[in-house]
Amino acid sequence: MRKNLSQGLLIGLAVLVFVAGLRAYVYERRLPSLGFLWNNTSGVVYAVHRGGPAEAAGMRVGDVFLEMEGVPITERDQFRRTWEAVPPGQDVSIVVERDGELEFLVLFTAPMSPQLEGLAVYYWIALIFWASGVVTYLARGHDRVSMLFLLFCLAAAVALFSNTNVNLTFVRWTGALQRVATGLAGACLLHLALHFPEEKRLHPQVRALLLALFYGPGLLLGGLNAYFYPRQLQGEFTWLFNVFFLWVPLCFVGWAAALVHTIRSAADQKVRQQAREMAAGITLTLLPFAALLVVNVAYHMAFHRTLVDVRLAVTTLLVFPMSLGYAILKQRSVWNVEALVNRGLVYLSLGVILLFTYFVLVATLGRLWGVAISWGVFAVGALAALIVAFLALMLRPVVQTMVHRLFFRQD
Repeated sequence: MRKNLSQGLLIGLAVLVFVAGLRAYVYERRLPSLGFLWNNTSGVVYAVHRGGPAEAAGMRVGDVFLEMEGVPITERDQFRRTWEAVPPGQDVSIVVERDGELEFLVLFTAPMSPQLEGLAVYYWIALIFWASGVVTYLARGHDRVSMLFLLFCLAAAVALFSNTNVNLTFVRWTGALQRVATGLAGACLLHLALHFPEEKRLHPQVRALLLALFYGPGLLLGGLNAYFYPRQLQGEFTWLFNVFFLWVPLCFVGWAAALVHTIRSAADQKVRQQAREMAAGITLTLLPFAALLVVNVAYHMAFHRTLVDVRLAVTTLLVFPMSLGYAILKQRSVWNVEALVNRGLVYLSLGVILLFTYFVLVATLGRLWGVAISWGVFAVGALAALIVAFLALMLRPVVQTMVHRLFFRQD
């Protein structure tokens, strides 16, 4: 009974996270596009989109965004309402600081693109974390390892999708949730290391102490950042923000150390081999993220500016949830994971080859016959061909049986 209740709660939590992410994306799509991205703790503009409203108005990377329509960005609630109320196509007045002087700019807003001016990458990676956690939890059989991995993936997904315009517009729940979820994600990853790839046999008091060290700092720093979040734009608690985000790479280092400990101490040769594979493969996928994050935080603490676009650092996490989920399922799963992965790679490769062949044939025949073919026609034709091929594959046994009965049956 208790197990069924916990399973239902976890699935319900996963559905809630998905709905929250979808709601956040829909909210962002309704915002007018300004054509630039800025840091919500310093106001520094770190990206100006080519051909967008900000570039046309003369904004530059490195400007410090101060106010819009006379509303300072420090007045969070009023600023959010001002941004939401601006219809696409309307001009807005922007004040920035450049080289110690104020610059007054006029932007003609545009509709927000589906890519959210490059911020949609957070949603895509959040979706990959979410799907990896849910699939692993269902396929593993609802044990403790898959439960901790699901909690890690859900926390990471929340931390990712709440780090976009829903945060910049100062929707209050997103700022707090983003920080608490980040602290929880690191703690869940460390907690997972106690159970996977091998259960650590620890004294109950030692285990309790380790769990306190895992969850205590992450949730404490996340909670403090959430509480002081409205004051960070004045720079009073920026140091706390920087210290908090060093917690994330520190958790990855701790997780890698746990793998090394498993390699040295595990009695089972298969467990040691799996730990070696994880240490050599999955940990390497985290090194770019950890390195870029540490460099960014150190540079920000020294110069109050971001050296590397955070989106680049986050994108390096793309492979991690899938790789870790695969390693968990490979150890024990109700599915034949290796067969599924191998078949998936084979069919994906064949699909890519067939699509490439299709494009080459259509382009060649179009040139020979003098037919102008656009990319839209390519895409529609390829999609139609895939649908027909899929239907033919599904209906082939039915059609074969019907033809045999109608034309080839023997009396």
